[in-house]
Amino acid sequence: MAHRLRSALFVAGALACISGAGWALLGSSQRVSTAEASSGPLSQPREAAVMHIARTTGIALDGDFDDPGWSKGQKTGPFVDELGAPARPYTDARVAWGDGFLYVGFYMADENILTNVDRADGPLWLADDVHLALIVGDQEYSIDAAPNGTITDGLRIKGGATDYSWSSGAKVATEMDGTLNDTSDNDEEWLIELAIPLKNLGLDGKSGESMGVRMRRCDKSKGGVRTCANAEPTRIQLD
Repeated sequence: MAHRLRSALFVAGALACISGAGWALLGSSQRVSTAEASSGPLSQPREAAVMHIARTTGIALDGDFDDPGWSKGQKTGPFVDELGAPARPYTDARVAWGDGFLYVGFYMADENILTNVDRADGPLWLADDVHLALIVGDQEYSIDAAPNGTITDGLRIKGGATDYSWSSGAKVATEMDGTLNDTSDNDEEWLIELAIPLKNLGLDGKSGESMGVRMRRCDKSKGGVRTCANAEPTRIQLD
């Protein structure tokens, strides 16, 4: 699978450089503080920043994006750094929906896969981490996920603090090409698949529903340097 992903990344990267719209291709922190990660309202999204995703079926949570159901999903293309350039290490994500779930898959290149917590609702953002925020009205639902599949989820009402007693009910699958928390070798990549019940986001799971979205990946290198990258889309539309 790693070889297939590397080939796909090469093609996706090339297309993104040529067109500047690589996130629209189909198929196949130390996390910042809660206040920083969630601060400020979403700006009005450009049409190009809206991910229109078709209903799909047939996604099996197995840490692999080869399932037929992913072919109807949308891919973000490379995450970008603070200057808007493709970030390193490479990260991308894909989104699909169906069967009452929002499916989100993250791919992360990583030479040093780390996690510091193996219990739910712990501070995963102190090591390698992906952060997903879904905004429905005044409610922001957040999910952080670590390479070992541990998640921390919370709900924040506009203007309030994050309530980590809220549970997303997300199902999780992971895959790693490397050895967790071992700095003596060079790792290659890790993947996360999430299946989030749409009802737990206050949605009915019907065409026409939409939500704001933020996706962020933070990585800590062997040298201790921490870098973070973000996806460009700011809204998801269920078509």
